[in-house]
Amino acid sequence: MQRIFKFCHDHAWFVFVCIILVTAWSVWSARSLRVNVSTDELIPRNSELWSTYNKVRSEFGSDQLAVIYIEDQHLFKRDKLIRLNELVAELRGLDGVERVESLFSVSNIRGSGGWVETGPLFESIPSSQEAIDEKKEQALKNPLLLRTVLSLDGRSTLISIYLEPYQDNDADADRRIYNLIEEKLAPFQADFARSFQVGSPALHTLMADFILEDQRFLLPVSGLLLVLLIGLLLGSVTGATIPVLNAAISTAWTLGIMASLDIPISMLNYIVPALILIIGSTEDVHILVEYQEAKDSGLKGADAIQFMASRIGLTLVLTGITTSLGFAVTGLNALGIMQEFGVSAAIGMATRFLVSVLFVPAFLRVFGKYLSKHTHDAKEERRHQKIAEWMSNLIKTVLAPKAAKVIAVFALIAIPSLILIPKIKLSNDLISFLHPDSLIVERLDTVANQLSGSKVIYITLNGRPGDFKSPKMLKRLENITNWLRERSDFDTVTSLSDYISLVNRAMYGDAPKMEIVPDNEALIAQYFLFFHRSDLRPYVTGDFSTANIVIRCNINDSSALNATVEEIRSGLQGGRFGNLNFSVTGKSVLVSSAVDKIVTGQVISLSTMVLTLFIIISVLFLSVRAGVMSVIANLFPVAIVFGLMALFGISLNIGTCMVAAITIGIAVDDTLHLMVRYNKQLKNLKNEVLAIGASVKEEFFPVLTTSLGLAGGFIVLGFSSFVPVMQFGFLSALVMVLALITDLILTPVLLSTIRLITLWDLLGFKLRETLINTSPMFSGMTKWQAKKLILLANVEEHKAGATVIREGETGSSMYVIIEGEMEVSKTVEDERIPLTTLKLGDLVGEVALVSETRRTADVTAKTDVRVLSLDWDSLVRLQQTSPYLSSRLFLNLSNILGQRLKSSISRIDSRAPFPNRK
Repeated sequence: MQRIFKFCHDHAWFVFVCIILVTAWSVWSARSLRVNVSTDELIPRNSELWSTYNKVRSEFGSDQLAVIYIEDQHLFKRDKLIRLNELVAELRGLDGVERVESLFSVSNIRGSGGWVETGPLFESIPSSQEAIDEKKEQALKNPLLLRTVLSLDGRSTLISIYLEPYQDNDADADRRIYNLIEEKLAPFQADFARSFQVGSPALHTLMADFILEDQRFLLPVSGLLLVLLIGLLLGSVTGATIPVLNAAISTAWTLGIMASLDIPISMLNYIVPALILIIGSTEDVHILVEYQEAKDSGLKGADAIQFMASRIGLTLVLTGITTSLGFAVTGLNALGIMQEFGVSAAIGMATRFLVSVLFVPAFLRVFGKYLSKHTHDAKEERRHQKIAEWMSNLIKTVLAPKAAKVIAVFALIAIPSLILIPKIKLSNDLISFLHPDSLIVERLDTVANQLSGSKVIYITLNGRPGDFKSPKMLKRLENITNWLRERSDFDTVTSLSDYISLVNRAMYGDAPKMEIVPDNEALIAQYFLFFHRSDLRPYVTGDFSTANIVIRCNINDSSALNATVEEIRSGLQGGRFGNLNFSVTGKSVLVSSAVDKIVTGQVISLSTMVLTLFIIISVLFLSVRAGVMSVIANLFPVAIVFGLMALFGISLNIGTCMVAAITIGIAVDDTLHLMVRYNKQLKNLKNEVLAIGASVKEEFFPVLTTSLGLAGGFIVLGFSSFVPVMQFGFLSALVMVLALITDLILTPVLLSTIRLITLWDLLGFKLRETLINTSPMFSGMTKWQAKKLILLANVEEHKAGATVIREGETGSSMYVIIEGEMEVSKTVEDERIPLTTLKLGDLVGEVALVSETRRTADVTAKTDVRVLSLDWDSLVRLQQTSPYLSSRLFLNLSNILGQRLKSSISRIDSRAPFPNRK
């Protein structure tokens, strides 16, 4: 990383030119980006339900509707009906329209002078108001019209426009259809008290407008917040512009790559630019703070850049990886919208990291001189230091010594949340993603209250050709239809049996009791002659092998709709209606049924992120325990937030399911900074509690600043007009605050119980092969294990002539020479007698390790030496951190002590215990 930073600093203008060229290409490519807010993105395309739905849709027509709602107290006046008929005629001629259902098309089945009429209510508009009023009375008695086309009070009507399926690559179809309908509707709006368009084109178009409106709000506010935050922290306007410039460049690159990969702007990934701005700024802050410290210490130019890179380079790489992974794993989902978001956001975070690494050093080369030095008020600086020191002392003197109790308190707080998690509601409904007071929701509610809801459910019954011409199957269909009408949550239920029973009623003088399917097969065959094939297409196939029951309802809660569908399936499978081969489908059914994919995706993304985090930390710090500790610390805030979601009824949806994996990927950044700092302090202070106290003191304000900055940025997302994004913003902000508490209390307490070494410590530590081969301390160990043992213990350095062990003093440590030589000597009758010279791998003072006792000889450094210092406490820590390594060490120590005891006994029995004495 130091080399990259230095290259970009030394070749600043070359870097600028390359960035400008790539940015220009990205902006050019981004022009082809399309917007896709279709509900198809909420459905797994490779499921069996999707293929079943497509088959039903091809047989019975589309359930994709554009709907025009007309309301007028005088709807059944001749002039109103004429204008309404003209509007319907205009709509029929639109491209992409499969059929139009209205007062002028739905069958009005009734008896008339011994004959049966099955034509539309208005084949032509009567000239007299009396005749029109009679038609109105007929309509209010017709179950095929009520709540499907006409309201119960006769003041509102629906024009349902069934649309042909869109081409997969036709991203503008919804807006095109919506605009065409609006264009046709506009000249007629003055003729009625109220008229408006709803349905999927209107919903998707207005959703796209919400996205654009969000962008106009979220990005400027996020940028302003960012400039204020960094400007206050660094005291530099120039410094505050760097993250904004980085975010602009990264956003352009991300959008260009998305366009190249044909990833559209969706209901979720439209917030990626805001996330790039908010999240990426935290690492820019760390970079700029380190650079300013280098400048304040007198370093300039490339020296300041290299100092900065040495301090933060590795951590910058690690946090870039974890943040990108946090977003990428959200794409491990069967839902297309989640896959697109995961890929887009991961690209965004990766490009943000890349731009920071390339652009910042180059920028600092050219504009670094304009970064002002720290000019904080001395009183304010002292106050900051006092707060940080107070926090450090709290950890060091109160919490760390009571680590078990602190961990127990956090566990007790988390347990209620864990119990509540299974009670979280699930939602995958597009309408529930909008604010309840938004215009489109208000219009949909109006239509649902006056007529019928926008949810369409198809129940198809499969048989053999001609089955649904027989009385037996038609009666079965009739029984099922009537059973479904008993439910209060269905607005309308329509099937083929309704057409037959209404003709039968008309044949018997419109007697209500004769509104049934007759038993006579020949009679039924005659009844079918009254209808054109187009009248029956939504309800039966051409060969009469499959019948379709169409349900309209307003169940917007995904869990409730899933429960309803399951009740239908259970009822049809129970044998009450005979042995049936059926399916329950419809786009709304598919969208709701995909809610379980959110749960599956949540489990996969969260477990993947946790496993990845565990592996990264365990490998980097060479400790499974460190990996477990980091997972526990970062899962705690997520568990609390999930518990609060269950408590306050916040659904798990496409927005809130991102919170866990993403915020863990972000929050772990501060954990990594703290762990790296602790590792460095541990080398200097040789004591876990002291090291963690010093680490908290140094990291307190950086962690506080970045956490609150992220929380503030996420709160901005909380003002989105799209409910999942709003919930994602507020919940993520809450996680950041909880993660701050965890990083300042739980993480330090957990760290104080372990001794950390890092992979780069191990790789950078030079150990002579002779030491491993000759020292009994490292017998049976690999070079890797020996290096780990040395790094986990304390390494001391002594200058030549220094006394390491003094005769007569009480000691509790033993030493192993890992570099240099030492001399052992003893004073006998006021004369210092050299006993031996200790070389590489030799041990001294091992008896004190197992029994604190007075030293029997002096040990001094003949050359500059490095020694491995071991006491009983360090052995206990080693046993906790690395059980296998400690067992090998204890075995070697036992052998060494045994050999030393044997040697001592032999020397006592000798006539010349001090052979070198003259």
